Amino acid sequence: MKKTYRLTLIALLTIMFQASFGQKELYGNWEVTCPFELADQIGATVCSLCPVIKRQVGYTVQGFDMTVEKDEIKFNFNNEIKKAVKYKWDDTTKTIEFVYNEKTYQFRTLFSYAETERYILKNNDGLLLILDEKK
Repeated sequence: MKKTYRLTLIALLTIMFQASFGQKELYGNWEVTCPFELADQIGATVCSLCPVIKRQVGYTVQGFDMTVEKDEIKFNFNNEIKKAVKYKWDDTTKTIEFVYNEKTYQFRTLFSYAETERYILKNNDGLLLILDEKK
């Protein structure tokens, strides 16, 4: 009887711990790459979170660094932390949502394993952010 009680208690505590802290897979420091989708011969679409620099001829899409912690994300553009934002995690759909610069972002999390962990965040428009583990 005591063993059953202990196992039940351990199972309940484990479930409560996971429910209270949500996702853990995205915790860490990431180098974010911003792939773009070619719209036509003269244009492309990129996630609005990505920095786009206008050049004399054309544009350059830059990546950035991102740190995901227990309840917030810190964005680092050009070695300058812009701000930390709170996020919501939906464990059922593996979706992360946050507001940055008054715009709501929602990404579905895809996982790819090569030599290091890599996550791909895909928004509702099909635009991507690629997260590579920062070393």
